[in-house]
Amino acid sequence: MRFDVSGEEIREKDRRIVAFLAEQNLSGLIITGTRNFAWATCGRDNHVVKGSDGGVGHALYTADGGKYILCDNIEEARLKEEEGLEAQGFRFVTGAWHTFDPGAEAARITGSGTLAADTMMGGAKLTIVDGSELAPLRYELTPAEIERYKWLGSVTGEAMTVTAQAIDPGMTEHEVGAVLDHFLQDEGVTPYLTLVASDERIAKYRHPIPTDKAVERLVMYVTCAQAFGLIACATRIVSFGSIGSDLKKRHEACCLVDTVFNLSSKPGASIADVFEAGQEAYAARGYGDEWGLHHQGGATGYAGRDYKAVPGMAQTVRQNQAFAWNPSITGTKTEDTIIATADGPVVLTPAPDFPTVKVETSLGVMDRPAIWER
Repeated sequence: MRFDVSGEEIREKDRRIVAFLAEQNLSGLIITGTRNFAWATCGRDNHVVKGSDGGVGHALYTADGGKYILCDNIEEARLKEEEGLEAQGFRFVTGAWHTFDPGAEAARITGSGTLAADTMMGGAKLTIVDGSELAPLRYELTPAEIERYKWLGSVTGEAMTVTAQAIDPGMTEHEVGAVLDHFLQDEGVTPYLTLVASDERIAKYRHPIPTDKAVERLVMYVTCAQAFGLIACATRIVSFGSIGSDLKKRHEACCLVDTVFNLSSKPGASIADVFEAGQEAYAARGYGDEWGLHHQGGATGYAGRDYKAVPGMAQTVRQNQAFAWNPSITGTKTEDTIIATADGPVVLTPAPDFPTVKVETSLGVMDRPAIWER
């Protein structure tokens, strides 16, 4: 899928970056990290190595509003032709792959002022800007980003349903993960994370990477699916046969906590209050200690989690900010990706035809994914 880049989004990204440079008294900023690069360039891609946080093209922004792509001759054609960065107003500064020094070129362009970068880079004296400083620039999604995110969420949700329908007892966890990943990749989406656990592994491990264990009765699968730099997270569970009363009770309690987290995530709300509401929901169903056994999720978007929520956290929910809450109670878990709006959460990753549980709370009502009894 390809989305056109709007001039409005380009101007908004440029505005936020130039304002950041002014606030930090910087002469320039080099953006190399893949998540920051995708955000700044409206969903374009500078990666070559999967799983690497560093890309092969460097976006340089200067205090006077200049924009440059610094890259060697290997990357120039693709970044121009396929990523379309010239059309976004970037000027290309390139050189031979064996001599080109992007840091030195950036220092030459920006002069004697303070030059910052989001990754380590040789060739210039740099002030490294870490994710905690740059990430807030990404929090409030633009209309164009939301459009891309909704497409990604739709693909991710469909992948969860297709996987539920395709897997059978006897398949290994690796094979379950392969079904999920194949569907995503077939749609041009990258599996940023794939977790699979079957039977007793669900209760034993909160981050279960797939193994060669065969599925018997129960399987949980998790994805963080990536496109345009954005990440959509979702978890689903399938049972081959009916689930027992204890697991049903646990899962319904987990759905309650998930609903409270989601409905509490309104623009302006403090993350500390959102987290406390989730803790109270755990306790209300008799599982007050479970929140301490695994993180509960938090802000997402261009990172799996821009931050993981913790008690007393000094953050607030932003307008049109993405969240992926993932409460778990031993043996079960729920998770979807939402956008926080004044009218309530917009669920990006609903899985079509996947059975749901209607959860009623004092905050409102939500449908959350049930365990699919096949």
